[in-house]
Amino acid sequence: MPTRVGIEISPAACRIVEIEAGPMWRRQEADTCVRSFARLPLTSPQMCPTLATLRGRKAAVVAWGLPSDHRRLVVTNGPKDRMRREAMTALRDAGVGTRGMIGDVAPATSQVAGMTHRPVVIAIAAAHEVSSAVQPLVDAGVHVQSVVTPPLALTSLARMRRAFTVPDATEAYVALEESMTSFALVRNGALVAARDFAWGYLEEPFGGQQPRPREEIAARLADELENFFRAAGIRQGSENQVCICGSLPELRSMTVPLMERLDLEVETLDSLFTIDAARLPEPSDQFLEQSAELRLAWAVAADWPQPLNLLRERQRRQKRTTFAMAAVAAGVAAGVGVGSRIQQSAWWQSTASKAVASAATPGPRLPTARRAAPVPKSGPAKQVPRDVVAMARPLPSPPVARLPPVTARAAVIAAPVVTAPPLKVAAAANPAPAPPSALLRRAQAPQHEGTAPRDQPKPEPAPLPFDAVLGTILYSPERKLAIIDGRIVQPDDDVRGARIVDITPTAVLLRDAGGRLRRLSLGSR
Repeated sequence: MPTRVGIEISPAACRIVEIEAGPMWRRQEADTCVRSFARLPLTSPQMCPTLATLRGRKAAVVAWGLPSDHRRLVVTNGPKDRMRREAMTALRDAGVGTRGMIGDVAPATSQVAGMTHRPVVIAIAAAHEVSSAVQPLVDAGVHVQSVVTPPLALTSLARMRRAFTVPDATEAYVALEESMTSFALVRNGALVAARDFAWGYLEEPFGGQQPRPREEIAARLADELENFFRAAGIRQGSENQVCICGSLPELRSMTVPLMERLDLEVETLDSLFTIDAARLPEPSDQFLEQSAELRLAWAVAADWPQPLNLLRERQRRQKRTTFAMAAVAAGVAAGVGVGSRIQQSAWWQSTASKAVASAATPGPRLPTARRAAPVPKSGPAKQVPRDVVAMARPLPSPPVARLPPVTARAAVIAAPVVTAPPLKVAAAANPAPAPPSALLRRAQAPQHEGTAPRDQPKPEPAPLPFDAVLGTILYSPERKLAIIDGRIVQPDDDVRGARIVDITPTAVLLRDAGGRLRRLSLGSR
């Protein structure tokens, strides 16, 4: 049976979970079967050999420490790509920096007939940080299918547990790591709010690391959760719940202090909930001990494909570029084939015309032998008169005169000139047309001062240079693409605040916010 791989990359460790890929319609109905797992420190010498075993495999990745933002917006209902562009524009209008960021959107509610506007969840992250986080996996030959942040992985975890939660209830999911903590507020399987903190259960006094006291961790978690609920506009009540996972040892010890402080139900995700307990990977006791630590990697592998994927837009552009290059290659191949056929057809016509011309051209007559008159077998020969003999001889063919071909100019010159009688009409009524030479001189002559010039459209000023890096241009009649600042763009896309108006084989024309035309040529920096 095929398998799926989930990988979590935290500041301290790399966690890998491999599960069986069941049918799409049964993924959230039956318990998942974990085939293998691994927990490796980032500095471990076993890191590269373990990743090498995943060469060619598809994986979903959870990356910690990405500069990111998660928000809930309302956009015009339509295709997902259009909703993503509208959400990105709304973030820019709200003052959120989107330059150098990649993102994706997912609907926050179900589709309703006649819906014109729809709530969506948008997540963005720094493109450079995402590439740096997954580069070790790419170098090892792993096919990274999706990249999500810890809040998005916690949302996938909530989606896998949705069948066992109260509808319309608000759940707070917490991932507690050594040096970072992540919160996700989820309702009906959709992300409501998210927040990351640059602190964990370890502290570094005097250059070393040691666990914080349990009371301190519980008090800080309770304070942050109260502020989190308050900022999201959620009233704390009995319908709310807090779920905690992470690498904190003895995670169950956090439940009682948090329940007393928040007056909410607190559940630790250190059990085999939604995992097939009859088919555990070996060593099974170690897996049971690390189950809470492996929950995020398991969640992105089980919730496949993820509703939100930071690499979705980049993958779409790569597919579009691949299709465009394939179309150009197919067009070139078709053009070469058609050209060769046309060339063969032209050669055949030229050789056929030569053969017809050679057959039509009369050549020199070969002398033919005259037939002797039949001699009768018996009896004396009859005397034929000379004039009758002369009449019976074939007449000689008249000589063919070969004249040079007559050109059109010679025919015109040789034709007689017929002079028509002058018409008795005033010359001012129908002036004779000026000869071409006179018209040419009149067009080239400068206008006099009294003559009003024609209205000519004001030419647009020359394009100004544009501050960007143009990598290459893929141009065809059907598709125009370019790579600017390492990103694949097309007409109507935005680049550094300017809109692309056209792409030529050698340059990209843009229109900035001031309406000025700018030009970015190949080789410019």
